[in-house]
Parts: sequence; structure tokens; C-alpha cells
Amino acid sequence: MPVTLNRGRAARVCLVFFLSCGATLSAAPAKRAVAVVNFQNASGSRSLDYLKTALPESISGMLASSPEVRVVERAALNRVLKEIELEQSGVIDAGQVSRAGKLVRADVLLIGSFSGNAEKLNVTLKAVDAATGVVLEGRAITAPLSEVLDQSGQAALAMAAVAAGSKTGNLTVLSNPEGADVRVDGVVVGKTPLVEYRLSARAHRVFVSKSGYREEERNLTIQPGTIETMNETLLPGRKPTMVMLGLGYQRLLPTSGPVLPSNLFLAQLGFTVGKWAFDFSYAMNPSWDHSYTYSSLFATLTDSRKYFLHAFLLGATFELFEFRFIAPYVGVFGGFTQVSDYELKGSDSTSSRISSFDLFQLGGKFGIEILPRQTISFFVEGRYQYFPASVSRTTKVFNQGVLGEASRVEGETNLSSFSVGGGLRLYF
Repeated sequence: MPVTLNRGRAARVCLVFFLSCGATLSAAPAKRAVAVVNFQNASGSRSLDYLKTALPESISGMLASSPEVRVVERAALNRVLKEIELEQSGVIDAGQVSRAGKLVRADVLLIGSFSGNAEKLNVTLKAVDAATGVVLEGRAITAPLSEVLDQSGQAALAMAAVAAGSKTGNLTVLSNPEGADVRVDGVVVGKTPLVEYRLSARAHRVFVSKSGYREEERNLTIQPGTIETMNETLLPGRKPTMVMLGLGYQRLLPTSGPVLPSNLFLAQLGFTVGKWAFDFSYAMNPSWDHSYTYSSLFATLTDSRKYFLHAFLLGATFELFEFRFIAPYVGVFGGFTQVSDYELKGSDSTSSRISSFDLFQLGGKFGIEILPRQTISFFVEGRYQYFPASVSRTTKVFNQGVLGEASRVEGETNLSSFSVGGGLRLYF
């Protein structure tokens, strides 16, 4: 007997639980149902009769992608359309609409007609409240036969927010160049210029794209009764592989003396593959000052010296990411460097080479490209040049005595340095 009682209580608890869940689910607002009925052919052309069903079929398919409404299956409409031929009359009868809505269990009927010819079709859409027969919203489009299905579907999508009975606002999308596709929450809704496209008042994700150009996207919040404007300048799209020419300047900042800050000029030739870029560079520093002073018996003298440096380098860079008009990147480089040491003499600074060295150079770089991979782009860049080996450097020392003369002392100098600069690149 106790076991029976426990089972009975458990059954009642489960029943109450499921009933409460059902009440909660039924309390959730249901999507309004939209039925797209056959269109009226007002063109007078029997060859266009197929659009009477083709247009509603296409529109139903596109409306099904809207998260705001529920679309009544076209198969369920066949029986109703035989009884109530709404498509046969351009006049909207409230009783007829109400009867049709009840039969197909629709809250809104989408009624339409078309006229014109294959080169220029005029399509009219009306969203009608099934309970009252009141036209909630209407749209009219003009398009050639090849585009009429797509544009009619987009017009119907624009009416979905009103059909759903939600608060709405308007979105205007402009672009340069025009004719770009506009997608809202993943659904194509038209081409730019898109003027006052009605949307439900909430957050939306808007994409603007055109073949040959980069896609732009933005998160927008539509407020009730307002117009939100999005104006985008589309940048040309990237090619999978491009040839690159570049010119740059770097300010050398030595990590140790006796060389002073100096100028480095670069020329690049390379190619890009996706986010990677590979280049051959020539770098030149025509006058890297490492002059010094020394004392004699009667005065302090200056020994004017300079290094002439030129390097042949191979490099690779990787673009980390792209954010609108900028793209940071990192890279490495290495190659052969020749350094010649010159002494300047006389009032005309005639130079004579003292020594020459062949060095191996390695380095890393970090930069930001502005207008990345466009026909003309600009960059700012920081580098570290590392030389594993040092160069020999002689300096003069004055010998003490009546006939004291200057003699040379051997030493070493490492040319590793930081640098910062920028330049421009051309892409083909």
C-alpha cells in the first residue's frame, strides 16, 4: 500500500511539472504566420502566366530565412486557392481575406500583381492583415525578368518586420561605388543605394559587398521610428598573388658607440601570397659617421671617418590581421652586407678607403601597413639589425715626445642597431 501511494504522488508531481512547462511555453510569443498567395497577371501576356506561382514560391523561400515571421507552406495554400481565387482580382475584400487567413491559419496575407513585359516588369506587393483586411504595407519594384524573382523576394523581406507586428525603424545604406549587395543578419535585402529599408527595432549585423572589393561589416542598432545611415567607401579587393615594389627610409640608432645615428635607404622587390610577403631588398647607408678626436701637444685634432654600408637582403613578413585601413605585420630578414671604412682629408673632404669588410646580417621587423595591399600603400616600421661579427677599427693616438707622431691603434666595433622609419609600396 505505501508503494502505491508513493507512485501516485510521483505521477501527480510529474503531471504538475509538465503542465507548468506547457503553460510557460504557450506563454511565449509565437511568430506571426505569413501566407503568400498567387499573384495577379495584369500584363496581358499569357507567356508570363507562370509568374503567378513562380513569384510566390520564390518570395516564400526568401521569407523563410527571416527570423521574424513564420511562412505558411505553399502546399497548404493549394486547396484554399481553389476555393478563393484572390489572385483573380486586384480588389482586396476584407471578408475574403479574413476567410482565406482562417483557412490557412495565417495572420498576414502577402498579395501581389505584376504588369509590363520581360524587359521591364512592375511588381506590386501588399501585406494585408488577415483579421481586418487592412493593408499594413506595400512595396513596388521595377526589374527585368532576369532579376524580378530576386528583387521581389528582397522587397518581401523588407516587409517582414511590419508583418511581424514589431516596432520598426529604417536603415539607409550608401556605398562608393554603388551597386553593392547589402545583407542584414545574413540575408540579402538589396543593393546600394538602399533607402529607408524597414527593419525591426533591435541590433542587426549589416554587410556591404561588391565583386572585386572588400566586404565591409558593421553592427547597428535600429531605434523605433528613426533612420540609421551606413555610408561605406569600398576598397579594392586583394588578389591572391601580387607583385610589390617598395621604397623606404630608416633612422639608424646604434646600440653602442662609436658610430652615430644615421640614415638608411631601402628598395624592395617582392611578391605576396595571401597574408605572406617575400622580398629582396637593397639597403644603403652612404655616410655612417664614426669620427673621433685625439689630442696632440698643441691642439685637439679630429679624425673624420665614415662607413659606407650596402646590404643585399632576403626577407619574409606575415600579416597578423587587418582592421579596416591598417594591417600590422611581423617579419625577418637576413643576407650579405659590405662595410667600407673611409677617412676624409683636406678642406674638400677627399676620402680614402682604409679597410673593407664582408658581414652576415640578421634581423627582425614589426610594422603597420596603411591601406594594405592597395595600389599604393604606406607603412611605418621598426627594425633590429644584428651583426654576429664586429668590424676592425683603427684610431689615431699621439705619441708623447719632442718629435711625437700619431700612430694607429687597432680596435673593434659592432654595427648592430635599432631603426625606425617608413615608406611606400606599389602593388600590381
